[in-house]
Amino acid sequence: MSTITTAKMTIPLSRPFVSKEEEGAVLEVLRSGWVSQGPRVTEFERRFADYVGAAQGVAVSSCTTALHLALLAAGIRPGDEVLCPSLSFIATANAIAYTGASPVFVDIDRSTYNIDPALIECSITPRTRGIYLRCCILSWSDRDRRCGVCYRRRIQRTPYWPAACIHGLL
Repeated sequence: MSTITTAKMTIPLSRPFVSKEEEGAVLEVLRSGWVSQGPRVTEFERRFADYVGAAQGVAVSSCTTALHLALLAAGIRPGDEVLCPSLSFIATANAIAYTGASPVFVDIDRSTYNIDPALIECSITPRTRGIYLRCCILSWSDRDRRCGVCYRRRIQRTPYWPAACIHGLL
């Protein structure tokens, strides 16, 4: 009997760079006794809202939570359907499911990696109440076509703008 031995190799996806200033800010928060929902979170929410021109900002624990709250704010309820791209992170479908609605996967346009505008219309049913217009790899080229269906059919559109990665472009 032969034995196969493989070497374990770790390839880091990325290595974080943390400056002394950032390290000091983290230590300041830890030493304040406010590890969550303290004055620094309130300051961040206010400053971020100011930066993007919003009336207010709300920090949440994850993108999944943010998507879930966006759906609830859009009026998505149990029994509804929400169209979403077939190529997306699982949080997209999970957030829809958390509301009691059903995700309906629509294929993507291979040139933009966004939900295919040509397939939106034929995917709409009487239970469709929302469409996730997730923008993959920051490709906005087909946004007008995707939004046009929402306006014509009076369907709630829920733009998928994860602030963590897009705020620098606003």
